[in-house]
Amino acid sequence: MKMRCLNPGADSYPAYGGRGIKVCERWYSFENFLEDMGECPDGFSIERKEVNGDYEKGNCAWASMEVQQNNKRNNRFIEYQGKTLTATQWERLFGLRNGTVLQRLRRGWPIDRIFERPRTCARSVA
Repeated sequence: MKMRCLNPGADSYPAYGGRGIKVCERWYSFENFLEDMGECPDGFSIERKEVNGDYEKGNCAWASMEVQQNNKRNNRFIEYQGKTLTATQWERLFGLRNGTVLQRLRRGWPIDRIFERPRTCARSVA
């Protein structure tokens, strides 16, 4: 967190500190961070609730990788039947392979067909 926001030499700096994401000064001390956030649960890491917001108590939570993947700036959100989800969430919901929804969108499929499962061909055995 501190490296990506405070160190211009860090690989991830351009996506964080380079675009203005900051770490609150209170968290420069690990003890303060621990007091505010508590211990990290197994399999979780720090997440900013508002992806353009700073690392600070009111904007951070411990989250699983799945939750964090749904909170990325480059996600494609799709509305269908009154519900808005990421392409990946729709794929999980409809049992589609990863990348299927975006590929179908790029090909111009109508929204009502994008979520169809592939049809299987019946083969005759000779």
